[in-house]
Amino acid sequence: MAEDQSLGARRVFAAIEPGVPDGFRVDSRGWLWTSSEPGVQVFSAEGHRLGLIPTPQTCSNCCFGPGEARLFVTAQQFLYAIDLVDG
Repeated sequence: MAEDQSLGARRVFAAIEPGVPDGFRVDSRGWLWTSSEPGVQVFSAEGHRLGLIPTPQTCSNCCFGPGEARLFVTAQQFLYAIDLVDG
């Protein structure tokens, strides 16, 4: 974002492989959590891939519970709840 709060030049933030991201959330640290074919991929605010939370099915969306202590993930047939631990 530019100093005057307008959008700056377009750029690629991160590449999601494999799969196409459908739903994403940003946590209080600025990390981006996004759905993908193998599970939820997590990226730093700078766009560096931090890790993958694998899911048994391709996930489509995700959201946080209160206090970002739990991540809810929708998949083809199920809703998963993943407890998050701040390490």
